[in-house]
Amino acid sequence: MDINHSMTTLSNTRMTAFASLKQEQCVLNMQIRMAMENHNADAQKKLEKELEQIVEQINILCKRGMKDIPNLSITSRTR
Repeated sequence: MDINHSMTTLSNTRMTAFASLKQEQCVLNMQIRMAMENHNADAQKKLEKELEQIVEQINILCKRGMKDIPNLSITSRTR
C-alpha cells in the first residue's frame, strides 16, 4: 500500500466519522426540540448531555486534524 492510498483511506475515515457525528447532532437537535414541545424537561436534559458529548467529539475532529478517530465512540441510534 503506498502513502497516497493510506492518506486517501485516512481522509475517507475522517469524513465518515465527521458525517456520522453531524448526523447524530442533527438527530439529537430534533429530539431536543420535540422534548421541548412536549414539555418533557427530563428527556430534554438527557438529550442535551448527549448532544454535548457529540459536539465535543466534533470539536476534537476539527481542532486536532481528526487524529483521534480511534478514540471516538460513534454509536448508531435506534430511537
